[in-house]
Amino acid sequence: MRTFVSVFIALLILNSHHSFSQNNQVYDRLTNSFESGIKSKEFAGLTLDMIRKCYALSTVEEIQEYAGKANTELDQAKAQIGFAILHAIKAEEEADEINCHLAEMQSSQAESNFISARSRFDDAFNFSLKAQKSENKEDFALHLGKARGFAEEGISYIEDALKDLNNAIEELKNCPSEKISG
Repeated sequence: MRTFVSVFIALLILNSHHSFSQNNQVYDRLTNSFESGIKSKEFAGLTLDMIRKCYALSTVEEIQEYAGKANTELDQAKAQIGFAILHAIKAEEEADEINCHLAEMQSSQAESNFISARSRFDDAFNFSLKAQKSENKEDFALHLGKARGFAEEGISYIEDALKDLNNAIEELKNCPSEKISG
């Protein structure tokens, strides 16, 4: 009987350590997704800076150059969004494994918002590319205006995703079998 109790206690300890470890994995995924989202937002902000500079420039060559720089920043923003999406997906899967369904739901919502942001950045990239290939200021203004609008929408989706990730972390803290500090 004593052996049975010892084995039972050992199993409880291992199980709680395993659960705590899984909970920390979800937390790590959520924070990695958040960090990638922040980086993406920073690159998108630099994109907007490049687009604003285009409006102050006077030559076609300068405008084309800065439209190209805007696209370079958008490429970086999209790459970081890709990482944010992957981490959000993993957090969602791992939250499901530990039955933390509200954290899972918030991770899924973050993923959806990041995907929407990436789509807006794709649109911004396409219009910035059109501006880069344009030869007159009217076309520049039209295409850059659309690129700016889509980039701003993408940033808004990132902000929503970051809120979702914060909510997921709070839900993870509230999961009955786990306690996370952070």
